[in-house]
Amino acid sequence: MRTRYDFAKELVEEVPELHSLLTRHLSENDELLPHVFFGDLTRLIIDLHRKARKENQGSDDSKFLLRKILHKLEEGMGSNDEDVQELIATSFLENLYPEDDSYESLKSLFGPSLLKELKNFESL
Repeated sequence: MRTRYDFAKELVEEVPELHSLLTRHLSENDELLPHVFFGDLTRLIIDLHRKARKENQGSDDSKFLLRKILHKLEEGMGSNDEDVQELIATSFLENLYPEDDSYESLKSLFGPSLLKELKNFESL
């Protein structure tokens, strides 16, 4: 069973564009703090999505990167790894704000596992 640490490392391995985000995180924290790292990742995802919307659907690179990250998060949320699911739920989904003007558009990019878990937060 994967841990949240394993998943964060896998994410950076599969999405090498996140290496600089992890490097900055490690320099600021001296170690991998998965929940803090995923907070940084959430801000990056929101920024990528806003940029894509602002630039008339964005560059192919930013759209590709966004979809690659969301695909990996969907995979983690759909797994049987409770530690990974909890990381994604509390440090990604919980940090999205329905009041944000890009919330619905970003949400439309989620797969079924992310959407199912997001509904739990929306019903609170």
